[in-house]
Amino acid sequence: MGGLVIQMGALSEAAKWWDLVPAALGAILGAAAGAVPTFIIAKRSFRETLQRDADARTERQRSAAFRLMVKLLKAVNDANTIKRQIDESVASVEKLGLNDSMLWEKMTPLTGLSPTIDNFDAEELAVVFSAKENVLANDLMLFMERHHTDELILIDYAQRRRDLCDSVQAEMNGMIGSITLTPDQYRVIAPRAAELESIAVQAKQSVDENAAMAIDVVKRYVKSMQKYFDDPEFLKLDFLEIPYRS
Repeated sequence: MGGLVIQMGALSEAAKWWDLVPAALGAILGAAAGAVPTFIIAKRSFRETLQRDADARTERQRSAAFRLMVKLLKAVNDANTIKRQIDESVASVEKLGLNDSMLWEKMTPLTGLSPTIDNFDAEELAVVFSAKENVLANDLMLFMERHHTDELILIDYAQRRRDLCDSVQAEMNGMIGSITLTPDQYRVIAPRAAELESIAVQAKQSVDENAAMAIDVVKRYVKSMQKYFDDPEFLKLDFLEIPYRS
């Protein structure tokens, strides 16, 4: 502190105070001039950081949208394959003139059904909600839940039908079996057959409805994601309808 006073005193003897003004102003203006490009560079760097973060977020969302699409397409194809197999099974029996048979007698069990399902995760569904497609997000979850339920019901139906058929003897004519029951056997079989028929009717109705819902939700999902990412080619699909065989 003493050194500073001595220096200022020395300067006051060597020069007048107004001689110091230009130097002081030069120092202030020089510092201000140096701050301007620093501020501009910092602002530009901040914008670039924000842009990189936005690009990274978009890429994560696109990746999540792709993952959801893969899961959705598998479930959609499975749902329509199940419907097609059931319809072909019923049609093949009715083609033999057995139209009046109960549905459980015409609807053969399916194989390859899974008791588990690869459901959507939170990050995948978050993209749909970010697109403000709340109804679609709910429909996607509903479709997957119904599809899973359909497979569980059909697995149970297949086991019940096998148990019922194993309890009686049948005469086979190709792929069609005929059962002759005594009155006592019929009284034992009838309640189980009625229960099986109820399951078959409900299962087929649910499968038909969910197969139609599957096509609807996948089309709506593709359209919503193309709009959200402003990319008409994103997740673009060609739908191929496979005709039923009777």
